[in-house]
Amino acid sequence: MRSKSTLTAILLCFAAVTFVMAIALGFKSCTATEQKYIDLSQVQLVQLDGVKVGDPIAIIKTNLGEIRAVLYPKEAPKTVENFIALAESGYYDGTYIYKVEPGICFSAGSKDADGLAEIDFEAEHQKAPVEISENLWPFKGAFCTLPYQGEQSFLEKLKGETNEYTSSKFVVLNSIKFDEETKNALLEANKSDKLANAFIEKGGIPNFSQIYPIFAQTYEGFDVIDKITAVEINLGDKKNKPKEDIIIESIEISTYTK
Repeated sequence: MRSKSTLTAILLCFAAVTFVMAIALGFKSCTATEQKYIDLSQVQLVQLDGVKVGDPIAIIKTNLGEIRAVLYPKEAPKTVENFIALAESGYYDGTYIYKVEPGICFSAGSKDADGLAEIDFEAEHQKAPVEISENLWPFKGAFCTLPYQGEQSFLEKLKGETNEYTSSKFVVLNSIKFDEETKNALLEANKSDKLANAFIEKGGIPNFSQIYPIFAQTYEGFDVIDKITAVEINLGDKKNKPKEDIIIESIEISTYTK
């Protein structure tokens, strides 16, 4: 399983020049199980299309407000199927937003306020495959899952094989600050002005690109994301836990209509 400090470590090591090189030369998608080269001139930034009539949506109701997000079953079919099944079963009702990276993102969907509940490796809803789409990117409001390492047999370990899955927990992204230096560096990458401009316009976390699986995009409730990522948090042993509980009251699955 990936360490609990992974998210913080990645946030701290953001380097714009790395992302610029990725844009200029193409992008290598990296998970523990596979690597593939992505030609950024060919990707379809489906999140820029917004939400359309008939699209599946999730309505996340929290005690700090409501977030609405469009789901992407074409890009992340198993992840979306798993999320919908959990939501419709009432699994998320009364769960916690248990960790906040100030101004950056929050982690949600834990049965306990500390986010320490052990993953039941045998439960089907904790074993969705890792699905990383070249058409989904970590813009502000993106919903993503955190891959974890499943149990391995001795033979699998010997062969260096990995079993990565995504569980019921998820992360909702806010954004890093795009100062002029970062903006200019992104725009210097000639092969993907569209992607660079999308990050500048929408915000997001570029260094999460093609690392964490994305399955949904916020279209209403950005103010709620801002509110949640601005709450007071605990430090010390309970680092980044909100000082006051933030509850997911329910997640309703519906279809978008005007």
